[in-house]
Amino acid sequence: MIPAFTYKNPQTVPEAVALLAPTWGEAEVLAGGSDLLAAMKDQLVAPKTVVNIKGLKDLSTSNIVGGKLVLGANVTLAELAELAPVNKHFPALAKAAKDLGSIQIRNVATLGGNLCQRNRDWYYRNQLGPEVKENLAYGAIFPADGQSYVHPSTLAPVLIALSATAQVVGPNGAKDVPIEKLFQVSDLKNKREVTLAPNEIITNVTIPITEAKSAEIQVRERQSHDWPLVQAAVALLVDNTGMVQKANIILGHVGPVPRRATDAEKFLVGKKLDESLATEAGKQGAEGAQPHATNEYKVQLVRVAIKRALLSAMGNDYWRGTP
Repeated sequence: MIPAFTYKNPQTVPEAVALLAPTWGEAEVLAGGSDLLAAMKDQLVAPKTVVNIKGLKDLSTSNIVGGKLVLGANVTLAELAELAPVNKHFPALAKAAKDLGSIQIRNVATLGGNLCQRNRDWYYRNQLGPEVKENLAYGAIFPADGQSYVHPSTLAPVLIALSATAQVVGPNGAKDVPIEKLFQVSDLKNKREVTLAPNEIITNVTIPITEAKSAEIQVRERQSHDWPLVQAAVALLVDNTGMVQKANIILGHVGPVPRRATDAEKFLVGKKLDESLATEAGKQGAEGAQPHATNEYKVQLVRVAIKRALLSAMGNDYWRGTP
């Protein structure tokens, strides 16, 4: 049973911010509701106030401004997957949105909500306690700060690879935060998975339009309506000779925050990418993994996902039967 709460419908962003509280748990933001309502039903959160931001029209728009694509935080995943500028400039983002969840979820879940969703760890969601998490076959192979859950956002690794930033609005005004700096390791109680203050909200996400070649690969048990076991998102700047000038390689669903494969990125710079180099980059991206006996399989999945994402970015989807 969900405890009683006050429901607010602000008409402006400043009004919405003013309705939030300076401490977590007092008030929660409702966008698509696919995460918050489930968390309330599971009694993981019991806010006294729910602030509905669905009516904030400015958060539902998308525009190209000054060579950058600005996406409102309320843009749904279904809309994101079909936006022409996203498909033209950022095919990895379009694919990630299109593959996420079911059509019912994509029709209501939002860009901002996907970034701010709570940890999806089974043991946390069922309140079983951390002492049994060592046996979680779907857990982190890059644990941090004693936590072995995996970060739930599938859009976050892609946006980090694309050097995106989020506009965050709070009582002191607006600020731009790189998506990579938006996440932190949660203690699953008072410290959230995002670096937002309790009275701050994401209003939009901005992605610079560049010549980068992007791709993302998700390895799943099922192709439909399932969480990735491992995800690799890449963005490559390549010169006219095919030489890699810059490489962003971000891993998802392998640790409490999205993980940058720094060694693999450095390895590729100054080289012409081929299958052999992609294979080696995959190996380097998996270095430092600390799997348990039940999730050692994820190490090989990381290697393969990085390799396939890199080759996909260069237009080579050989494993799908495409030259």
